[in-house]
Parts: sequence; structure tokens; C-alpha cells
Amino acid sequence: MSKLLPRIKKILLSPCAAMLYVSACIHFICSTLGHTNPFLGALSVFTSPLISVFNILIIAVTYLPALFFRRRIFASTVISALWLTLGITNCVLLHLRGTPLTAVDFTIFTDGITLMDSYLSPLMIVLIILVFVFAGGVIAAVFIKCPKFKVRPVYSLICFFSVFAITAALFFTFLNVGQTERKFSDLRRGYEKYGFAYCFALSAFDTGIDQPTDYSEKSVNELLQILSPDDSSTPNTPNIIFYQMESFLDPSRIKGIELSRDPIPVFSSLKEKCPGGKLYVSTIGGGTANTEFEVLTGIDLTLFGLGEYPYTTVLKNAVPSSVCYDLSEHGYTSFAIHNHSGSFYGRNTVFEKMGFDCFQSIEYMGELTETTPVGWAKDLILTQEIRDCITSTESRDFVFAISVEGHGKYPHDIPWPNGSIKVSGAGELTPEYEYYVNMISDMDAALGELVRYVDSLNEPTVLVAYGDHLPALELTDEMITSGGIFASEYVIYTNAAFDGSFESKDLEAYGLYPHVVSSLGIEGSAICRLNTRLEGAEGFSSAMQTLAYDILYGEREAFEGVPPTKEKGMRMGLDKIKITDVFLEGGSIQIIGENFTEYSTVYIGPWKQDTVYIDSTHLVCDSTWSFLSDSLYVSQVSSDGEKLSVTEDFPIPAK
Repeated sequence: MSKLLPRIKKILLSPCAAMLYVSACIHFICSTLGHTNPFLGALSVFTSPLISVFNILIIAVTYLPALFFRRRIFASTVISALWLTLGITNCVLLHLRGTPLTAVDFTIFTDGITLMDSYLSPLMIVLIILVFVFAGGVIAAVFIKCPKFKVRPVYSLICFFSVFAITAALFFTFLNVGQTERKFSDLRRGYEKYGFAYCFALSAFDTGIDQPTDYSEKSVNELLQILSPDDSSTPNTPNIIFYQMESFLDPSRIKGIELSRDPIPVFSSLKEKCPGGKLYVSTIGGGTANTEFEVLTGIDLTLFGLGEYPYTTVLKNAVPSSVCYDLSEHGYTSFAIHNHSGSFYGRNTVFEKMGFDCFQSIEYMGELTETTPVGWAKDLILTQEIRDCITSTESRDFVFAISVEGHGKYPHDIPWPNGSIKVSGAGELTPEYEYYVNMISDMDAALGELVRYVDSLNEPTVLVAYGDHLPALELTDEMITSGGIFASEYVIYTNAAFDGSFESKDLEAYGLYPHVVSSLGIEGSAICRLNTRLEGAEGFSSAMQTLAYDILYGEREAFEGVPPTKEKGMRMGLDKIKITDVFLEGGSIQIIGENFTEYSTVYIGPWKQDTVYIDSTHLVCDSTWSFLSDSLYVSQVSSDGEKLSVTEDFPIPAK
């Protein structure tokens, strides 16, 4: 015993053990910060010991490489700073948008930067910068002051590979016995149940759709035979408008709050007299692009990795089947409209792959008359944009309009202008709730304007209005009267010129477009027919996985012919932007043209110029750099600096 105790003490005080102790501290901090109830988060470290040990080992795997550095304290400090940054960011995102941090969030980092001033006050931004500066100073001081240790390569390798092997063994064991899961739709509860380190790591390494075990050309063709189209049906082909309302929720579904009046009389009226139901989406508080993906493709998002955005992963290269391609077979022209940046979530490239013919983003909408107090464009502009798209063609049109007005964060200290709807029963969140309900009242009025426009059309038209997800108002399932926090709602409205035959039913988001087009007698793609014919049947999920994998990653047999390619072509902006004249005046270049907006930017050669927007026909820039090239062009530039489209070059006159 006298010899054993010193050995135990040596092991407990070893560098490897020290890494495990630090990992345990990081796990405790991340659990506390990443829980809706910090006390329960801290307590979970002890109430779920196996999960805690698993997460500690995952964190330790990232610490143990520090043993290979002479300044291992410095290396450990840097790793700790990274973990603490992830934990704090996760905490902030939970409170701002209601969903935790995933690795995929870093693929939309630049998009997030453009939204920072909408979520954080200038003071908060300054404080965050100061915290990073302070942390950098601490790390620099540690580098200068920390001692140097002798590196023991064999010991370090044994420690690293031992912990890695144990962690990997636990990963597969826990999955097999049901201690953990790979797929879960409620990210917030999943993170709380299985730990931040595990879930974040899973989101980083487990992406895409798993290849089905029986995937083959034969298995796909067998499905296609079951889903063979019915060529005898005669389809109806009205205009179809999908109107996706940002963070839209009927407040009467929230328990415990009382409103001075109904903020959404238009939507409430449509629910009473039109087909509709619950629309189950995969996200809450944010992640609009994932609802879009399901609605446009008919593919179940839960097939993908944890927290994955297919817009930023597989759709960078793959071309899916979609409602646009289905409708193009019946002569439709497809338009996407969004009163926000065209490059957000990469929509300017993704929508081309989706089969849209034209994308009208905010950069092409001319002078916006109104924005919300936090800077989002109001939705009323969408009705005019929809009208312009429909009147621009002689054919039938599919219009996918994406609202942005309802986007969070909902300020605590800024009331909605002229807000007349009062909220009681929301406690400390009353100011946020009052802002929200008055804002969606404004959105509801915009929906009413759109309904009136549909009524005025001589063309048969179907309007499908739905919320993309519930708002970031710290909602829980227990607070919602029906459906839970992942249940939005939809309604289907048709004008008097068209007698639709739509059924009221609750739908998954990926079942919305198949439900609409099949009700019109349009057969659609294999994915579309799968959703309408085998929905709820045994084997539906495996069939969905097979077809989705084949379309996005496999041999593309499910297209039943020549699959679509990204070379289809999509124009940015409904109206062509062009230059008609350029002349010098004083020290400036005067650019005359058509359809300029405040996002129009002059380039001389590859060099961006400070551009002054005068009006839709007139831009001005300095002539100082005109010697750099003999021509210029105008580009529509998004808020993150991406060129969405460019005009033809126009010669610069000699001085």
C-alpha cells in the first residue's frame, strides 16, 4: 500500500489528469450556459453521469494535443478560450433565436455578421470586442509567462490514443444501446439531454444523408414503379403563390397571455373559411432556409446531419428536384421574391439550382418606403413585387415570396410605432410580446393586401400563406395550446375564378407543395408522388431516404429521365439594369441608365467605387480613378459585399 499510494498520487497529478480536470470544468460551464434553466444545466452534470463522462472525454480529446507542446499551459489556455467562446456563443444564440450553436452556423458566418446590429445593441458589440481584446491580452501574457515543459512523445501519444479510443468506443456503444442519438429534431432539448460537446461535434462530423443499406439502381426503380405517374389525369394550372411569413404565429395559441384585440384578423378569417392546418417545421426562432428547403423540395430535413443547412452544404453543388421543376413541365415560370439580401444563405446560387427563372431580392426593389424599428423591410412591398412578377408573363406563374418583417430580435426598449395592441400575462417579456403582436398585425395587413390583389386577378390563382417557424420568444411546448413549438400554420386561399379542391389537414413542411400540386391534379416528381401516395404508410421514411439520397448524392435515377442541371440559368432582378450614357462633369462621373437602386455600385475595371445613388436612372462616382480603365459597369452588391449581377461594360469618355 505504501508503494501504491504514491503511484496513484502521481497519476492524479499527471499532465493527462490535469487535462481531464480542465475538460470537466469546461463541460460544467457549457452545461450551465447551454440550458434554459442554468441550475438544471449545472445539476445535469451529476444527474446524467454517463453523458457527462462522455462529454468530458470528447473535450479532453481536443486538450490532449497540448501535451505535444513545450508551452502546454499556453496551448491549453488557447483551447479553453475556444471552448468558452463556443459555450458563450451557444448561450447567446439560445436566447436570441431559441436554437443552439451548431458547426454549420460557421458556414453562414458572414451572413450572421450582417445581422449583428439587428440582434445586439452598439454597447453590446463594443463589450464583445473588449472581451475578445482582453482575452487576447490574457493569452499573450500566458504565452510570455508560462513555463516550458519537456515533451514526452511516447507518454503523450499513449494518453491521446487511449482517451480517443475510449471516447470512440463509448460513442458507438451509447448509440447501439440508445444512451445517445444521432438524429433528433428538437435541437435545444437534444443539447440539454446529450451535452454540448457531443451535439456540437456531431453537427461538425455527421452531415448529409446516409446511404441506404439497400441503395441500388434496382431499389430506386422498384420505388419508381410503385410511384408511376397517372397520365390520365387532367391538371388544373392556376397561378400559385407561396407566401412564407417570417416568424408568424397566431398569438392566441400562447397560453397565459391576453391581448386587447386580435392582431391578425385577416389570417384568423382565412383559417375559418379556407382549407389549412398545422405545418410542422424543423426549427424555431431562426433557420428560415431549412423550412424553405423542405417546402421547395419535398425532402425531409431530419435525414440530414444535426443542425445542417442543405443550402450551405449539399446544394453548393447538387441540383435537387423541386416544385419549380415540377411546374415547369406544365409551362410555369417560377419567381422567388425576398425583401432581404439576395446572398443570405447563398440564395442567389441555391435558387438557380432549385429551378427558379428569376430572383427578385431587396437589391432590386428600388426605394423601400418603410422598415421596422430594428431595420427589417416591411412586408407590404411584397404585394407589389408579386404583382409585377405575375404581370410580366403571359404564362402561368409560381411565385415564392419570402417575408422578413417578422424577424427577431424583438426589442425590450423600443415599442412598435403607434402600437395599439396591449399584452398582459407575459411577465418580464411583455415589451417584447407587445412589439411582436403589433408587428405581426402589420404583417397581417400586408397579407390582407395580397388577398385583395388575388381577388382582383382575372387569372385563377392559389395563395398558400404560412409561417416559416415560431418566433424567438422563449417559447416551450407547454406554453403552446396545440401542436408544440414546431407547429406553424398554413391556409390555402383561392380567388373566385378558381374552384379549388383542397383538403384541410396537418402537414409536415416537406409535404406542403406535394399537397398543393396533387390537389390540382399535377403528378409532380417521384418525391412529390411519394409524399402524397405513401404518406404515413409503413416504409415511407426509408423510401424518402432512398429517393433523397439518389437525387442529391447518388445516380439520380429518380428523375426518370434527364435530370436538371445548374446551367438552367436564373436572372437576378425582374427588370434589367443597364447603362445608357456616361459623361464627365467636374470631378465626377455621371452614369445614366435604367432600374438602378441604392444597392447599385459602380466598378471601374475590378475596382469598386464610392457610388452615390441619385434615383433609379442616375448614379454618380468620383472620376479620380477613371484612368484605371477605359470602361465601367454597375453591379448590384449585397450587404455582405457579393456581386449579384453586373451590367455590360460602358466606355468612359476621355477627359
